[in-house]
Amino acid sequence: MWRTIRTWHLFIALVVVYLSQTAAAMVLAQQPQTGTAALDQQQNAMPPTGAPAAPGSGTDSNAALRAEIQRLKASQQQLQQQLDAVLRRYQLNDSLANQGVVPASFAAPSASTATPSDFGIVPGRDPDSRPPLFSNASQPGTSDSATWMTAMQVAPPASGTRNAPPATANPPPTPPDEYQIEAPSPEEAAAAAAGGLPSYTVDFKDGVLFRTNDGMFSLRINNLTQMDARVFSHTADGAHTATSLQDNFVVPREWFFFRGNVTEYVDYQVLVASGVAASSTTASSFNLFDAFLDFNPFGQEQKEKFQIRVGRFRTPFMYQFFNLVPQDYIAPELSMFATNFIQNRQIGVMPHGKLFDGRLEYAGGVFNGQPNSYEVTFSNRTGMALLGYTPFLLQRGSVLQYLTFVGSYVNGRQFGSPVPSFLGTAVPSAGPSDNALISPTFLMFGSDTVQDGPRVLWDAEVLWSFRSLSFYGEYDAGYVTYGLSTSPGTTAAPVSVSGWSAALTYFFSGEEIGLDRRRVQPLHPYNWKKGGFGAFEGFARYSDLVLGSSVFTDKFASATGNANGVNATDIGVNWYLNQYLKVVLDWQHAMFNRPIELSTTRFTRLEDLYWLRFQLYY
Repeated sequence: MWRTIRTWHLFIALVVVYLSQTAAAMVLAQQPQTGTAALDQQQNAMPPTGAPAAPGSGTDSNAALRAEIQRLKASQQQLQQQLDAVLRRYQLNDSLANQGVVPASFAAPSASTATPSDFGIVPGRDPDSRPPLFSNASQPGTSDSATWMTAMQVAPPASGTRNAPPATANPPPTPPDEYQIEAPSPEEAAAAAAGGLPSYTVDFKDGVLFRTNDGMFSLRINNLTQMDARVFSHTADGAHTATSLQDNFVVPREWFFFRGNVTEYVDYQVLVASGVAASSTTASSFNLFDAFLDFNPFGQEQKEKFQIRVGRFRTPFMYQFFNLVPQDYIAPELSMFATNFIQNRQIGVMPHGKLFDGRLEYAGGVFNGQPNSYEVTFSNRTGMALLGYTPFLLQRGSVLQYLTFVGSYVNGRQFGSPVPSFLGTAVPSAGPSDNALISPTFLMFGSDTVQDGPRVLWDAEVLWSFRSLSFYGEYDAGYVTYGLSTSPGTTAAPVSVSGWSAALTYFFSGEEIGLDRRRVQPLHPYNWKKGGFGAFEGFARYSDLVLGSSVFTDKFASATGNANGVNATDIGVNWYLNQYLKVVLDWQHAMFNRPIELSTTRFTRLEDLYWLRFQLYY
């Protein structure tokens, strides 16, 4: 966009100069010859000033003509200087843009009203004597010509302004943060303070935004609606119980986001969610998924580097859960390990931020410890931390620019009912994962099984993208301690868990993404009349999860009808009609290391899910 604006500025400037030269040429067209050489010839052919006039020579008319020629020559030279100055300014802007420096205000003047002064050029003064490119001050009205003969200066905006030049020469484009609302520019804030603008702004582009023009208060409202059609190759058939797998229409998520800021020191988010019900006979209810504050102790300018989050929010374990939101997942849901052993949302406190121009991301905090919990019935707390490093982020255009290494860790003690109590292959990662109606359930813990001790999990991930191609890989391991409620403490034993996943995606329609998949914007949004069909992304993912055999030998789950190992392959297409609408078509092929129970008379070791999802995020 910045290059487009600069190109239009150059084009308009050339048009202005061309029209001015055309006007001068029309005047000179009445002479036998035109151009600078012709003017010189005509001037030389006239008697010099003060020489005796020849009889009948028309001295008065010759003097007037000589003055007109001098004026036209000066005008032509001035226009040439203006053109040269515009070209030099364009070249300088282009050089600055290549260094990542963008003027705070660069509005193109109207083609019908543009004048040389619109480009910082004042007739009668040196063309290079313009105000700084980044200054919003008006042209000084001085008559001191020496002041105007200084070289052009480029002054950056004050530190902390929205368009301040970055610390690096070629910063990569940064996608919009899911939690952040862009603050008004200094010009907007000043105009609002002076009464030149309304005191608030309402915008409907990305949800509904209410924002005061001084940037002190804002509220953005977004909605996520998902509707699935799920068809299985093997179902419970004639069995119709609350936990029997059936073909279904499903609403996995109906979420309402409320996010914004109160002064420059506090951001907030509230997420009220509904979706899959706990059973076929239980109505779906709304729950408070997110309710947190982000404190920015050093103000808006430093918030990316350091914030303190308090409340209930996504925990920093596994990049794909912590940094991606459900509307932007590669496949409809996360990998097998993430779906079943992610730590989900919890209440806690967590410092987080990005350092070294965004190359190092960190997050770590203390939480209640029970996955997807609110208050808990024990005093032990769980620590979690995530660290991500993108070493080549500043090498813009490099094939390694978005190569990222991530590690995360969980350590704590949990007590009480196991969460989740059912393990499945296609359950919403933030929903009730014990819903066997909509997902193949491959392991069901016993009714007397509890969590009874330490939980230690770790994760290593590699992410990479280049142009339209991206890759995601993970390896996860650790253990969870289970026990039997009939003999608390004496039967506690760790059960090992491990898994890995690899995913590859490609945009057939040419879109390019970085590390952040938020708000994919098609190059040609769907418009039947204009021939736009949106963006098409193909994806393939293999995912594996294995639990230790002690889950059976220690009687935490029955060996009949349950499996402690599963691998699933997802192959599909994401169709982005525009930045708001998305359709997902996925085939998931799951294989289990032991027969799983579909009903008391039906068992299977494989399951095919034909998955169609319609999604609106606005």
